[in-house]
Amino acid sequence: MIGFISEKLTGYLLKRETICQEEYEIYLFGMAQFFRKILVDATVVFLGILFGKAWEMIIFLIAFRVIRIYAGGYHAVTPFGCYLLTILMLFMVLLSLHFISWNLSILTAVWIFASVLILALAPIEVENRPIEEAERIYYKRKVRVFWILENIAILLCMVLHLRMGAESIVLAQATLGMALLCEKWIHGDVRND
Repeated sequence: MIGFISEKLTGYLLKRETICQEEYEIYLFGMAQFFRKILVDATVVFLGILFGKAWEMIIFLIAFRVIRIYAGGYHAVTPFGCYLLTILMLFMVLLSLHFISWNLSILTAVWIFASVLILALAPIEVENRPIEEAERIYYKRKVRVFWILENIAILLCMVLHLRMGAESIVLAQATLGMALLCEKWIHGDVRND
């Protein structure tokens, strides 16, 4: 469905000469990515509302995406596989928010574990997107900046007694840490150092 809509819209742009033939594939890819993000965002909001955790899921998604852009992590082979893994991840987060008693000890332990994984593994490259050393340094710096900002947000949430915000950000970091660990475990380090 996403492919069909993307093809129709990109074809329309080509027909109206808004884009040229050489740009067709780039626009097609961009449109498909755009609609996939909309689908994921709509799913996040829908599941959040369904489980009475809409704000938690929105905070989770923002915190996850901010670092994931630079950190990398496990990527599914197909877009549909990616969507299914995303849904599975969201359900696990929702179940964690609903069933785990997030006392300060558990929250701190998960936070430390996630931080160690992120700082030790990020950025991690994948086979179809190798990164050069200059990019690696840049991405590592970005990961650390966003990690620090998220940790400040966690601390502020704790001070302001907004526990659900702190839990959501910690879960985003933990999920990212696990995505990094999975990519490293499954595919190893693809660098040719």
